[in-house]
Amino acid sequence: MFLWKTPHACPTAQGGGSKISGGAIFAIILSVLFGVYWIGGILYKRIVMGQRGFNQLPNAEYWRALANFVKNFFGMVFPSCCANRSRQYNYGHVNTDEANVFIDDDDEE
Repeated sequence: MFLWKTPHACPTAQGGGSKISGGAIFAIILSVLFGVYWIGGILYKRIVMGQRGFNQLPNAEYWRALANFVKNFFGMVFPSCCANRSRQYNYGHVNTDEANVFIDDDDEE
């Protein structure tokens, strides 16, 4: 008969459990996926498409539009902090010619 009392041979409930919670594991996986998205997207657009500067970011137009939206939002919500600037908001991404085409088509009928 061989008897050896050690927590390494026969683990008990009090020894050697995982110290990472499920939320932490989810956050780590999400961070890795986000990093792969950014790094992979930048490498693809830089190497395959030959983009440089801001255009090499994945979905660069989305991030540019988001920055304009945030700038305009804070300009409208907090006008006192933007008093020195023009009250004109940047709607450069809206193409008015395309919107008027549908209106003109309705008028012709």
